[in-house]
Amino acid sequence: MSSYSEYVMSASSSMMNSVRDAATSATSSAATAAGQVASSVSGVCHGVASSAQQKLLSYKYEDRQLSYEDKPDYPETDSPVWMLGQQYSARYDLPELRELVTSRPWLSYRKEFPAIGESGLTSDQGWGCMLRCGQMVLAGALLDIKMGREWRWNKDSKEEEYLQVMEKFMDIKSAQYSIHQISLMGESLDKKPVGTWFGPNTVAQVLRKLCKFDPSDDIAVHVAMDNTLVISEVKQACIVDTTDNNDEEDESEK
Repeated sequence: MSSYSEYVMSASSSMMNSVRDAATSATSSAATAAGQVASSVSGVCHGVASSAQQKLLSYKYEDRQLSYEDKPDYPETDSPVWMLGQQYSARYDLPELRELVTSRPWLSYRKEFPAIGESGLTSDQGWGCMLRCGQMVLAGALLDIKMGREWRWNKDSKEEEYLQVMEKFMDIKSAQYSIHQISLMGESLDKKPVGTWFGPNTVAQVLRKLCKFDPSDDIAVHVAMDNTLVISEVKQACIVDTTDNNDEEDESEK
């Protein structure tokens, strides 16, 4: 009887040892597989990052100039196309749609402009995207005010008012809404060093401030906060305070 008990105990011990060895082996295999997967993922990520870095470092501006003949492609669809509050058809209103798109100001990355302040930067590649977007929105609004919503640009456009608006956005410090003025004002208002990417709110606040120093006084910018547009605040932003000017005139008459 004792031999039988010993046999059962021995068999049970062997089974437990086998189970334990199997579990250990499975854990080891799982750890090895996880390590291989992690190593593979890390390698892929490293490869992608290296490739992106190389593309960024090797990035060069295109030598060719965009011509008036370079036109965007539009899908052949019966769905309406809305632009600036107007409805168009990409199938039947294509000439009008092309004219409208071509007439909107396009400001993008540039290089070899005069250095911005003490930063020494002569290009806004990689950080000026939102600043350029702000320029385009403001330039479009000024053109609508000066030229009217129905005005369309063409390669012979040399109207004085059109040129005056676009000169405000030249890449020189003296231009009212240049990349220089916007980036330096952002550094002053939001403590963002020149060469730092701006968010939409920062750009809007900077343009709002710069508009106040525009001697032509063509436009006022109101920044709606918390997704709420308060009409009375918009109207207030459009009111020109002439109190100081009247006081100066009174003093001069005395």
